Amino acid sequence: MKFVFRNTYRLFECENEDPTFNYPYEEAIGHEPPYLCPFKAIKHTTKFLREGIKYKNLTPEQREQLEDQVDDSESIDYDREQVSRRVFNEDTDRAILRNVMENGLRNADGTRLGKTIIFARNHTHAQLLVDLFNKHYPQYGGDFCLLIDTYEPRAEQLIDDFKSNDGSKNLTIAVSVDMLDTGIDVPALVNLVFAKPVKSYTKFWQMIGRGTRLCPNLFGPGKDKSEFYIFDHWGNFEYFDELQEEAEPSQSKSLTQLLFEARLALGETAIQKQDISALRLATNLIGADVSALPADSLSVKEKWREIQGLLKDGIIDGFAPATVAMLRREIAPLMLWRDVRGREAALEFDYLVVRLQAARLTKSSTAADLLDTFETQISQLPINLKQVAEKLPIIDRAKGSEFQSTATTGDLEEVRVALRGIMQFCQRDQVIRAEPLFLNVAEEQAEYHTAVHAPKLEGLKLAAYRNRVESVLRDLLESSEALKKIRAGEPVPPADLDALVTEVLVSDPDLNLEELLVHFPNKSRSLALAIRQVIGLDAARVDQHFRAFVQKYPGLNANQIRFLELLKGYVARYGLIEPATLWESPFTTLHAEGVDGVFTDSTQIDDLLGLLADINQPAA
Repeated sequence: MKFVFRNTYRLFECENEDPTFNYPYEEAIGHEPPYLCPFKAIKHTTKFLREGIKYKNLTPEQREQLEDQVDDSESIDYDREQVSRRVFNEDTDRAILRNVMENGLRNADGTRLGKTIIFARNHTHAQLLVDLFNKHYPQYGGDFCLLIDTYEPRAEQLIDDFKSNDGSKNLTIAVSVDMLDTGIDVPALVNLVFAKPVKSYTKFWQMIGRGTRLCPNLFGPGKDKSEFYIFDHWGNFEYFDELQEEAEPSQSKSLTQLLFEARLALGETAIQKQDISALRLATNLIGADVSALPADSLSVKEKWREIQGLLKDGIIDGFAPATVAMLRREIAPLMLWRDVRGREAALEFDYLVVRLQAARLTKSSTAADLLDTFETQISQLPINLKQVAEKLPIIDRAKGSEFQSTATTGDLEEVRVALRGIMQFCQRDQVIRAEPLFLNVAEEQAEYHTAVHAPKLEGLKLAAYRNRVESVLRDLLESSEALKKIRAGEPVPPADLDALVTEVLVSDPDLNLEELLVHFPNKSRSLALAIRQVIGLDAARVDQHFRAFVQKYPGLNANQIRFLELLKGYVARYGLIEPATLWESPFTTLHAEGVDGVFTDSTQIDDLLGLLADINQPAA
């Protein structure tokens, strides 16, 4: 297995940024002393997880249980993919918990389960798993198994408690949605439970990486951690044995970070346009954001010295390039830790207005679209509410043609400050949304399949391999007509592709473009699409793909617009996108249920999936 963490060139004694594959996974665990810990993958699936839940396939006993729980039981027909997103069956989740509790690695004396992460499908699923655990294992106390995700205000403290291995904390099982998938370092971790399907190849192996850290004396003096267990309930290993590698999704950003960065952009635009009032507005808001960071947050504490330096008189107001760089690099990510519960609608309005202010300053073509959204949102405020009625003069002014054609940055700011507090009352389009289905149908124990799985262990190639290919292709981009056409989404004649393969071999004899189909596969087996996954798709071309969708649905709310912007950025960066990714990170950051939570109209989702299917097709 070629699994190596990022930034491990020095650890594995390889030349920096030049992967030599000197340390495949087998050598990393076999080295004396070892660098990484091996794992045992245990596949445990039930019939519902493998085949879905369909009335016609249920036993008479199961049908009877189902008839007691739903009105039209014969209409229940969910395939495996639909079950992964829309159906929660208590007995299936009970089997997942029982499996790890009975078969997971335990502490030195066997009296207690070792540190465990359960990767849940979404927030609802994670909460169900925690509730189910407390129901069936009450003897462990209510803090043995806890949910850790972005909905939990104590998430950072809980992560610290989970890392603790001195016996002072009872937290042993962390049920997570995205938050513990990458980056967390818990050497004592010995069990990983995949209670969800994962579609991103890179993310899957990053999740596995949570358990590879060594832990000396974990089971007593001289008894080191020698392996960890992976309980795979969705056949993820088999899935990736066949599909190989997928492009790595970018790190998603919180609404508070997006707003902070937009205010930085407004400040930079103000300097460019020599608009001192816009600059003062931006720096005042940025200073207020920095001052509002929670001092008791661990991540904020780590940057406290930098924060205090920035808050000195005149530093942010001066808006020097070095200050802006520090604000964007060091401070913007910290905005995630601000508690904004109950103020999401106000912040979304803030984000819309600051982008509109910057677009008006630069006379950008996006200003008209942002202004339409601005007018739509304030037009959806219900005037029958007292809080809204009190603001009617401001609302009417902001909707007027004169205001919209002449409003300055300061004028827009006055409206923002006056209306942000009532944006929570904004009336959204009422649509019928398919609610998740909650069942408790007993699985057939004879249909449980448990086996130690032997994966091919070809995952987690160095990210620098992609960088190496990308570097060669980008060097050729200016001179290669084939690459220009691929990046623009235009068809490329086979002869031009053959010539491109030759050009790459001349630049780097060890890189054969034909091998990209192994590392960046697509259903069409198109080399052009594989190359596009490396060099990306031109942003203008991506906008062209999405234009019809935006025109068809002009009333999109701020969160839906953010989702589309995130999606467009992903497609531009990676050239295409697998539809299942819309229910994975980074799209679950905007809503735990991914695209289902952001777009509640099934017609919109179907149109969006159709749009992505077109993007994923080779240019014709």
